[in-house]
Amino acid sequence: RLASGMAAVDMLAGATAGVVARLVCHPIDTMKAKHQVQTGKVKLSFMSVYRSEGLAGLYRGIGVAAVGSCPGACLYFTTYEQMKARLRSSPSLVNFPVVADFLSGFSAEAVACLLFVPVDVVKERLQVQSSLPNANQYRGSLHATWQIMRVEGMRGIYKGYWATLGSFGPFSAFYFLFYERFKLLSSQLAPSLQHRLPTALALVNGAGAGGIAAFLTNGLDMAKLRLQVQRSRASSPSLSLPFEYSGFLSAILGIVRVEGFSALFKGAGARVAFFMPSQAISIATFEYFKLQYSRFI
Repeated sequence: RLASGMAAVDMLAGATAGVVARLVCHPIDTMKAKHQVQTGKVKLSFMSVYRSEGLAGLYRGIGVAAVGSCPGACLYFTTYEQMKARLRSSPSLVNFPVVADFLSGFSAEAVACLLFVPVDVVKERLQVQSSLPNANQYRGSLHATWQIMRVEGMRGIYKGYWATLGSFGPFSAFYFLFYERFKLLSSQLAPSLQHRLPTALALVNGAGAGGIAAFLTNGLDMAKLRLQVQRSRASSPSLSLPFEYSGFLSAILGIVRVEGFSALFKGAGARVAFFMPSQAISIATFEYFKLQYSRFI
């Protein structure tokens, strides 16, 4: 009963954290997506998007993202906590917590992607449609979901699973690896806070880990995004794209060959700017509500 109670606490805290972080940071995510589908030197800013599309433009895709964030984050944090407990206590990894945390983070993403991938596909097509000529113009989250399902079917929704896992799997692995190290360092610097780190420290640790992981994996995210946008031609044949890739590795190599190695870090600033507050808010909210919910469950 204790184990099931802990799992329930993780699930509730994870769901709360996912919704809060998404609502606060979605506009930054939109700017990141718009930057990454541009191959030329087009200057985009919050104000330029706001002037041309309004606040709705910055929050395009928020409907499906917010709805998906709740169960998705629930799966994400619960899987991580359960895997971390198992791997850290396994005979082969008991002396290698860094490896255990890395693998736990990757495993959490692999499970959560079952919900995150459909959400990501719909969200990103909505976010970038105004930046691409002849792109299918969806009226909102429900319309986009229906159109993609009608034209491309379930395969279209999940076709990007491996590309998404290839991008966010390493991100989550690095994120939790760094977060746990920062958390350990914080407890060592302040032994009196070892059993309950203040929310402010959780915010700092989450922001640092999120920023590092986001920067290291920016090129993987860029390849994933372009592949997802490329697949949208199934429902928008007239869509004109300045790139053509056959797969995840092809996308990474193609970006480097045509645009240079530095292009892999296009949108890195916006990605780091999104994930630092997003991960900080998410993990701090998770840690806080985990403590609060544990008092009642």
